[in-house]
Order: sequence, then C-alpha cells, then structure tokens
Amino acid sequence: MHRTLKLPHPINTFPPLIAAIVFGFATLIGPVCSGQIIYDDFELLAIDGAEHDVFGESIAIDDGIVAVGAMRDDDNGIDSGSVYLFDASTGRQLRKLVPSDGAAGDLFGNAISICNGVVAVGAYHKSDNGQYSGAAYLFDTLTGYQIAKLLPNDGSADDIFGYSIALDQSLCCSFGTSIFGNNMLSSFSNGFV
Repeated sequence: MHRTLKLPHPINTFPPLIAAIVFGFATLIGPVCSGQIIYDDFELLAIDGAEHDVFGESIAIDDGIVAVGAMRDDDNGIDSGSVYLFDASTGRQLRKLVPSDGAAGDLFGNAISICNGVVAVGAYHKSDNGQYSGAAYLFDTLTGYQIAKLLPNDGSADDIFGYSIALDQSLCCSFGTSIFGNNMLSSFSNGFV
C-alpha cells in the first residue's frame, strides 16, 4: 500500500526529488509538481537495520545518491552510529559508512550533508577533545573511503561539534554549542573537500 503526500502550496523550484522520513524508514518520492498528489516510489531500508538504530534521523541527497543516518546503530559499540548510501533511482543500498575510530556513544550519523561525491557526517558525542566535544568525517561516496576526520582547533568538552553540518564544493562547515550557551561554527576548506 502506498502512503500519500499532498503538497500544500506551489513549489517554485525545479521539480525536486523528495526524501521523507516516516516512522523509522526513509521513503523516496519524486520528482513532484505543484499541487500534485504523490506516492512514494520505494522505501529505503538498511539491509542490517535493527529496531532502535534510529535509521532516518538524518538524510541528504545529491547526484543520485541518498545518504541516510542511523546514529544509534551498534557496529562499533552501542549507539556508535552509521550512514547508509543508496542509489536514488533504484533504492538499492550501495554501502554502509562507519568511521575508522568509531566507538560506543559517538552518535555518528546524527547530521549528514552530501555534495559532488563527498558525504560529511557529524558525530556530536565523539570525545576526542573531552566528553561530547564532537567530530565530523568526510567520505568518498563512490568507494566508501574515509577521506578525513575534522576537529576544531579549540574543541573542548560539551561542544557537540558535528551537531549540524553543511558541505559545498570546497567548504565543510559544522556547528556545535556548549552547555554554557556559546555557539561555535568551524569551517574547513580545500585541503579536505
């Protein structure tokens, strides 16, 4: 049975490809036109998914690749996290990404951005610079190879760096905030992306 989605107002951009998260699975919908009733094309399901992985907590699409986070996946310990890459035209799972230094409680996959064959992934509970200081990772979508691990120079406990992330052709930005209310935005350019 297909679920339906009615777009409430006109879309003013080129017909988009929409990915939606619905109750622990991701569904790919599109392209769509203004005012059209649409049906999901297919569900994206992790081959090794488990009940409490929080698959679909984050999602990003670029150039025919859909990246879906499962920040409570347990491959590197409880709640270490992972990201799944899917072919947007078929829904087929291409690969699963986990960081080389993943550990229990990292919540890798809480935030994702993808651009030109590179996926940036946040792990805001990574503790390299103190408990919950956070980290971000870059991966090649074609090979699954981990390109880099990103840490701010002035990182400290409770920064939750990697809580949100953005990636463009030559710039990766990650945002975190400390429990003391200090916001921080770190950017990394060219050498990594």
